[in-house]
Amino acid sequence: MDGAPRLMNMTNVHALSRYRALREQQAYRLMQVDAAARDRARVASEAAAVALARAENDRSCGEQRYYRDLASTARVTIEMLYRGHDELARLAEAVAGANRLAETASANLVHCEQALLRSAAEHRARFREVRKTRLLQERLENAIRSYMELIDELDTEEQGSIRHANTPSGRSGRP
Repeated sequence: MDGAPRLMNMTNVHALSRYRALREQQAYRLMQVDAAARDRARVASEAAAVALARAENDRSCGEQRYYRDLASTARVTIEMLYRGHDELARLAEAVAGANRLAETASANLVHCEQALLRSAAEHRARFREVRKTRLLQERLENAIRSYMELIDELDTEEQGSIRHANTPSGRSGRP
């Protein structure tokens, strides 16, 4: 029985390690996506700045409208990228929180296992004490029984010798 909690603990530790590794991989991917999103946002921002500069310099209405639409699209894209960045930040915080919970659960599991092992050791010690007490009690009962039998035998012998002394054939030649 002592091996079962340790096996269960190792299984849980391995599961927690796999879970933590998965969360770290997710966080790493999120950071990569975040970096790519920032790069795209920077490129889009630069494109928007260029588009706005062209729109100001170009007097033709068609080109101005085109550049305004392009700048508007770039602005929308930038906003979407920033929203994605915020979502990635929230996910990274969730991963960190999950890692903290996994570490806390692992520590609690170790404490529970230690308490279980202590309890099992105490139970075994108490069982040994009870077994010793019962053995001593049995020996004491046997000793008392032997003592009582010996007393009975001595009483029987004493009464037999008293009867023998009181019988006419058992008396010595004294008057």
